[in-house]
Amino acid sequence: MTAAAGVALFLVYCGMLRGAEAAPKGIPAPAPAGERHMRERTLGQITLVYSAESEPLAEQILPYAAKCSQHREKLFRPPAPIPQKAFWLAKADWRGKPATYGFPYASGKDAYLAAADVDMPTQLALIADAMDIEKGGADVERIAARLGLPKGSTPADVHRRLKESKEFFVVLTAWYILPHELTHGYCNALRHPAQPRWFYEGLAQWAAYCVQQELRSPDEADLIYEYYQLLWTRGAPHLRVTDFAKADRLGAAGLDTPNYAWYHGGLLRLFHDLEEMKGERLLPDLVRRVGDRCGGRSTVSDQEMIRVFSEVMGRDLGPWFAERWGLGRVSDVRP
Repeated sequence: MTAAAGVALFLVYCGMLRGAEAAPKGIPAPAPAGERHMRERTLGQITLVYSAESEPLAEQILPYAAKCSQHREKLFRPPAPIPQKAFWLAKADWRGKPATYGFPYASGKDAYLAAADVDMPTQLALIADAMDIEKGGADVERIAARLGLPKGSTPADVHRRLKESKEFFVVLTAWYILPHELTHGYCNALRHPAQPRWFYEGLAQWAAYCVQQELRSPDEADLIYEYYQLLWTRGAPHLRVTDFAKADRLGAAGLDTPNYAWYHGGLLRLFHDLEEMKGERLLPDLVRRVGDRCGGRSTVSDQEMIRVFSEVMGRDLGPWFAERWGLGRVSDVRP
């Protein structure tokens, strides 16, 4: 994608307000869309269900989602095609409590996202407030450049763009979060483990980055990567939870939106670092090995999953996971 092209971030899935603060509280059950007429288009294995106001963007989202589906099929190699629905919903059509609008999620095989081209995804807009952008610095300047802001733009300009720009949230939501949620749908359909959470969410994070890089542009994918890393490296003063292993245990039900986004930023870094260690693409070997070792089980232990990662990497990752991320016990994860 181009650095200035559009949309919405983070994280996976759906929430409630806790006091004045929005907090994910589990996935709302899909409900009828109300009185408004929803539109549908199908291409390949993807059916896009969308609010009428999004007709122009739907012409771009549907072929992109269909290509994402093809990418997932090559990666997971399912025994039969997996049809999926992607819901692109304006606030009036949102299938959850109004306060959760903007927090994307997967339910079964299907993906639910806010129509950022119609209404600001209010949950995602909370994330920029936790980034300490006002302090400036080289990482804020890099984000400004990737956003296409003019030279001399201030940290306040960056903060405003990451909080108020529908264009940015379309880039985040449509081109990054959509493949993230479709990846969850594949894992759910094929009964790959949903626990440990760091595997389930980290796989979706890195797969979305790789898809956006390949199908949109490296610059656009790097914009979203650096967006997450800005929160991961600078968010501590503004977050309730800054221990990665604790965030992993709490999950969507126990974290507000900025904290959950911070956790996803860590997962993006975790998979990025693993691929750098491997020196080649991580996902094909990893997905195949996880399917062989853990397929059909909704839950495996941290220790077992780390052993699978160690097999894929050809080295003992127990100490790295324990010391860097607080996951697993070194004595229990050696292959």
